[in-house]
Amino acid sequence: MIDKAVDVQANPIPPAEALQYRPAVTASRGLWRRGRQDGPLKRVVINLVLAGACVVAIYPLLQVLTISLRPGNRLFSTSLALIPDSATLQSYSDVLFHSDFGIWIYNSMAISTVAAILGVCFAVPAGYAFSRFKFPGRRAGLLFLLSTQMIPAGMLLIPIFLLLFKLNLIDHYLGMIIAYLTTISSSRSPRHPSRSPSFSVSPARGASICSPAP
Repeated sequence: MIDKAVDVQANPIPPAEALQYRPAVTASRGLWRRGRQDGPLKRVVINLVLAGACVVAIYPLLQVLTISLRPGNRLFSTSLALIPDSATLQSYSDVLFHSDFGIWIYNSMAISTVAAILGVCFAVPAGYAFSRFKFPGRRAGLLFLLSTQMIPAGMLLIPIFLLLFKLNLIDHYLGMIIAYLTTISSSRSPRHPSRSPSFSVSPARGASICSPAP
C-alpha cells in the first residue's frame, strides 16, 4: 500500500504592518461630538451649566455672610448687594465677647459627642445581630425598627418631655443626652439630620428641653 503525500499549504502570516487597528467608522469632527468624545461646543455648554449651578448654590451662603455684616438698623434690608453699606463686625464682637458663646459651644460639643458615642455603641451590636444571626423575633424586630422610621420626629417631643419631667432631668445634661440618644435608637438615621428634633441650650444652667428649632 502506497501512502500518498498530501501537501498542506498553511495560510501565510501577515506582516506586522498589516495588523493595525482600522476603525470601522471614521470619527466625526463635529462641534457637539467627535467620535466617542465630547466636542468643544458640548464641553462649553456643560461647563456653563455647572458654573450656573455653583452660583445658585453659593449665593445663599454669601447672603448669610452679608447679613452678618449689616448693622442692626439694616438687618431686614432687602438689598441683594454682597457688600452691604456701613458693613461692620459688631455682630461677631457681640457674640464672641459679650455673650455666653463659649458655654453654648461647650454644651453642644459635650452633648453631641456623648450622644454620638453611645448611639454607635447601641446601634452597631444591634445591627450586627440582626444581619448575622437568626433568632426568634428577628423579623418582628426588623419590622418594628422599620415602622419607627415612619413616625415623625415632632411626635416624640411631648412624650420625651413628659418622661424627662417625671425623672427630674429637665435642664440637665443627662436629659439632653437621653433625648438625642432616643432619637438615634429609634432609627432616626443620621442620613436625615433635618428629621431629628433640635432642642435649645441654656447658657446658664447647662441644657433645657424646650421647643424644636425651626
